[in-house]
Amino acid sequence: MIRDFEEKDQPDIQRLFGVLTGSEISAADVAQRMDDIRNSTIDSLYVYELDGSVVGLMGFRIRENIEEISRYGEISAIVVDPGHQQKGIGKELLAFAEQLARELNCKGTWLVSGFGREETAYKFYQSLGYVATGYRFVKR
Repeated sequence: MIRDFEEKDQPDIQRLFGVLTGSEISAADVAQRMDDIRNSTIDSLYVYELDGSVVGLMGFRIRENIEEISRYGEISAIVVDPGHQQKGIGKELLAFAEQLARELNCKGTWLVSGFGREETAYKFYQSLGYVATGYRFVKR
């Protein structure tokens, strides 16, 4: 079942963010992120609950495009617990995001995936019709 996150999900969200980033994230940082999402007009966080446990999550954000006067649904984060991967959960989360985008009059959905995931995440996204369109450039 996919649902909005709740306060009780914080330990599972913390664990899943750690899986996504490959490093530990503090409880305080996760609590701050949860507060930020609750107070945002464009961000949402959904969890995938299976038998009472949160085994996946998906962040969703509305992105307005100034240059073409359109909007997209951005999948800002998506992760499935390693013990539950390849069971259709990621596919359900993406389908849920795509439905949200349709309901919110978006032109489509997009996401960013880091380097080094060519054999896993990239192939998964491509199998669902996502196409690589460029690179993201960051300056810190």
